Amino acid sequence: MRGGCQKPILQNAPSLKKIVSVDPNIETLISGHNIGEGPLWLHEKEFFFFSEVKGDKIWMWSPNDGLILLTEQTNNANGLT
Repeated sequence: MRGGCQKPILQNAPSLKKIVSVDPNIETLISGHNIGEGPLWLHEKEFFFFSEVKGDKIWMWSPNDGLILLTEQTNNANGLT
């Protein structure tokens, strides 16, 4: 599911504005998952992975394919880096 977010990013360190816009276009790519960890973005492949810890799953999301379940019964794995 996609939805816009119009909230500005609070920048406590002035140097942050060198790498992050104060008014970015933020989209919600997915929702409804139970405690997500990660994510790991692979720029070359244009997808990211994240762990759904309480759901005991690892997911992948890409702009072309959307959300894909990669594996279940992960022993509540968290983080992917």
